[in-house]
Amino acid sequence: MVIDSDVLIRYLTKDDQVKAKRFKSFLSSGKKGLLTDTTCAEIYWTLSTLYKMSKKEIIPNMLGIINHKAIKCNCDVLTECFDILSTNNTSLIDAYEAAYAKLYNDSKILSYDRGFDKLKGIKRVEP
Repeated sequence: MVIDSDVLIRYLTKDDQVKAKRFKSFLSSGKKGLLTDTTCAEIYWTLSTLYKMSKKEIIPNMLGIINHKAIKCNCDVLTECFDILSTNNTSLIDAYEAAYAKLYNDSKILSYDRGFDKLKGIKRVEP
């Protein structure tokens, strides 16, 4: 089943202890949950914008979720994305595109955004 962002936000922020504990129980139940890339982006945005959490607070928690045995997701791309995000001053979306390019497109990105030039291993190509 697909996991919505509100479930993970409750779990990560523990702003509702009952709901956080219920998801913790789900994680140990043997059931599997599917976490989409879009949901990861929504969680990151919500935690950074509404909860005012820093990248240093969010990234380890997100890595813990995406690497949990009960979670099915695009783990390779998301792990690379959060690695890029943690070591660069870039947006989550640009980090995701760079991660995807590294893993599936010879590290090339078609873009006018010169910010990609600062990302190690990424080759920006203009149309």
